[in-house]
Amino acid sequence: MIISGGMVKSNDSDLGMTGWKHANRRQNRKTIASGKMRPCAFLFAASRQGEDRGESLDEVFLSALKAVDPQGKTVTRVYRGGILIHGLSYKPSSIKTEPVERRKRGNSVMYQTSRMGCSDRGVYATLVGDFVETCLEQWNTLDQSSFWDYVANRALDATFVPSLSAPIAQRMDKSLCSHPRYIGAVSPDLGNPLHRYLFVEMMFKDAFIRNGRVNVCAGFEGQYDGLFFGADTFTSQGLSVLSHEKFEKIAPTADLPDSLSARGLVTEMRMQRRMAQNIHEKVMSALYSSNSFRDIDRSFVWDLSQLPDSPEEVDVQARKLTDYLLNLEHEKGASKAQFFERELGITCDDWAYLHGQLIDCLGGVA
Repeated sequence: MIISGGMVKSNDSDLGMTGWKHANRRQNRKTIASGKMRPCAFLFAASRQGEDRGESLDEVFLSALKAVDPQGKTVTRVYRGGILIHGLSYKPSSIKTEPVERRKRGNSVMYQTSRMGCSDRGVYATLVGDFVETCLEQWNTLDQSSFWDYVANRALDATFVPSLSAPIAQRMDKSLCSHPRYIGAVSPDLGNPLHRYLFVEMMFKDAFIRNGRVNVCAGFEGQYDGLFFGADTFTSQGLSVLSHEKFEKIAPTADLPDSLSARGLVTEMRMQRRMAQNIHEKVMSALYSSNSFRDIDRSFVWDLSQLPDSPEEVDVQARKLTDYLLNLEHEKGASKAQFFERELGITCDDWAYLHGQLIDCLGGVA
């Protein structure tokens, strides 16, 4: 495996799963205590264009659960969706106002504001690396080398259940192993902000299982407008559609911890450091949310690619200070050196002090 340019690549050109499923899974699998309840996510590689989709992942999940728990003793929320790591790597890149093409009668707003973003490769590489590391530190049935490839280079789908017994999880994993896109199971760390974001916050949260039946949350009009394939045939009782109030009242909770785990604190620090906005991005975000900016009565575009580096990214070179700015004998810098000596008492001997002051004020890196 090669890590280059913020992306993870494999020396093996074949990213198929069948080769490692039986050879490596047993070797890399970590055991869990029998009978213990824990969160469990079943991971799949998202189907590519042109691939045979076959059964939906909802149907695959329900079939596996029914096979290993025919008596329907499992009670848990069910979260479904994609592992959207890239969504956290986007930073604002441009902002603009333009005339509203279609205005409703009586609407005085003449211009609308929009903001564009682009993915930061450094942020994305950090998030991918941290996600892979933290998943492999938990109970899992993943192949380590292949998992890097799938997370970095291919979209993932997941079905996450926050409460599942260890024997059920292990038997479901064994059953799902025959699916061509199945990667493996992992027990997410709900005290980790990245895991919580990907497995809980960004997932569909409209279903839970109790008494061998899938229960879903109805919309405001009392109809279920979501999709949970196979739920209506999972049991002879069919799909149970509950009002929003009743769903929230009786649905099992995810039991999210009140504080971050020790490893979650490391992830949080990494995310805060790498996802921090520079001064230009902060100004753009503030302008976008400002009502005064929306009141501009003309077209306006601000693209960060047209701007110089932000102050946080300024590189203060010591030689620029000693050889130019504070050099009384420099052809062009002498007048500046005279100003610093006359007005501030700073000479070439004080270059280290001035260098430190500039770094502190500009937030740059020497």
